[in-house]
Amino acid sequence: MDAPAIPSADVSHSHRQPATFAERATLAVLVTVVALGLAVDTRRHRTDTSLDTFFTSAHALLYAGWLACAVFLLYVVRRRMAEGGRSIIQAVPLGFEGAVVGAFFFGIGGAMDLLWHTQFGIERELKILFSPTHLLLMGAMLLLAFGPIRATWMVDQPPRARNMWPVMLSAGALSSVLAVFFQYVSSFDRPVFTATLPALLGLDQIVRTQSIVGLIITTAYLFGPVLLIARRWVLPLGACTLSFAVVAASNFIYTNFRPVRLTLVLVVGGVAVDVLAWGLRRCPARIGFRLFGALAPLLLWSIYLVGTVPGHPITWSAELWTGAVAWSALVGLAITVLLLPPVGAPRSHLDS
Repeated sequence: MDAPAIPSADVSHSHRQPATFAERATLAVLVTVVALGLAVDTRRHRTDTSLDTFFTSAHALLYAGWLACAVFLLYVVRRRMAEGGRSIIQAVPLGFEGAVVGAFFFGIGGAMDLLWHTQFGIERELKILFSPTHLLLMGAMLLLAFGPIRATWMVDQPPRARNMWPVMLSAGALSSVLAVFFQYVSSFDRPVFTATLPALLGLDQIVRTQSIVGLIITTAYLFGPVLLIARRWVLPLGACTLSFAVVAASNFIYTNFRPVRLTLVLVVGGVAVDVLAWGLRRCPARIGFRLFGALAPLLLWSIYLVGTVPGHPITWSAELWTGAVAWSALVGLAITVLLLPPVGAPRSHLDS
């Protein structure tokens, strides 16, 4: 599956230089530390019923990851200012703009979070995912995680595994952050198709509806970054495995190390999606991209079914579980439609 053609970035009038591979790789590793620190902190909120302070070891890990990102970005900018006599704006590497903004707002969000906890106490359960200060931190983390992807987008490099691993690592960190904040509808916290639910007051239908919505959302945040990257490059073998492995590690941590089987399903799913991408390389680029968007989620959720059913028979009706899996394919296909404009479409006002 060759990458669909895209307009190359015109940076001829820019005084700023692209980020080096070492800079992109370093930031990718650091944002992954932040994502895993978020998972550790989330686990603490979920399991420690006596939690009553902002100053915890989990918070220390999370904010240490942010501080490492901020210090590294500051170092990169200051070094370029010193070497080329550039202004502070010109010294920000191409593609790192959002990461710099994210690092700044993470610091603001952390200070606001401390004030929020002082005023309103420590959140638990569902409230931790809707605190305004936590949502600000989420946005900052997404900007940080997208930095290496955007920076790599600005350079012309062969899509080999040794070049692409920082991109896929960042994609995994980005998806991990979203997985934490959508954990209330997660399909990887507990098996959904085999759950036994009471029919009292229609509770079973409510929970199944929530699970279907969760499957759709999970498909979007798992495959959205992957499809964006596949829009720009041919995915090397191992790319999706690496991205999904980061999400699996985060999920395993914040769920208190319980869903071992589901964690393995996610990793195996990444391997299978990599094989699918490799198998579609001989297809015409645009057709292969569309097929990958539709078939990759279908493959992942089929593996999910196979991995969760043994010893726990499916309790959903055939219409519900087959339709839910089919929905994932439609979501993936829809993402490719949004990412790839029609053939021969004129340049839009955003392309100038």
